[in-house]
Amino acid sequence: MTYIIVRAAIEEDIPEVVRLWDLFMTEEKVAVPDADPQSARAGWTERLRKQIERRHAFVALQGQTVVGFIGAIDGGAREWIPEGILYIVDIYVHPTARRTDAARVLFKALQEEAGNQGYRESWTNTHLNNRRVQVLLERKGFTPLHDFRIPGSDDQLYYRKPLDRRR
Repeated sequence: MTYIIVRAAIEEDIPEVVRLWDLFMTEEKVAVPDADPQSARAGWTERLRKQIERRHAFVALQGQTVVGFIGAIDGGAREWIPEGILYIVDIYVHPTARRTDAARVLFKALQEEAGNQGYRESWTNTHLNNRRVQVLLERKGFTPLHDFRIPGSDDQLYYRKPLDRRR
């Protein structure tokens, strides 16, 4: 049996998480938003640093190897995110670790921390054609969020999940 350990991401995890982000961009064939991939990577890395500072990023480890990550932002990062919402912007598990419980424990760790920080819901999105992620979200208790759209992102489906608030 393969054991997965999840913990809050730390600064020292950044190189390995960026390596996984590069795999994610390649695997999903997602267009990098900037013309220069190096610039996009630098911007994403800076966002990751802010997520780490706020305990909005977690990593999954298989032994000593980072095999997955999850990260979120809130209204302080984007004005379209309502107050009390933690918006999951990144989740990725390396293909070799997908038959483990890495995705489940990543979601659980982030959502527990978000509830402890006083957020009332977590929201996220995925492409209309990404059925694999849609199934994952539904299995994790997310439900469709029909009354929300990000301008210019008409090809996305949005989901929400209430959080257990501890504060």
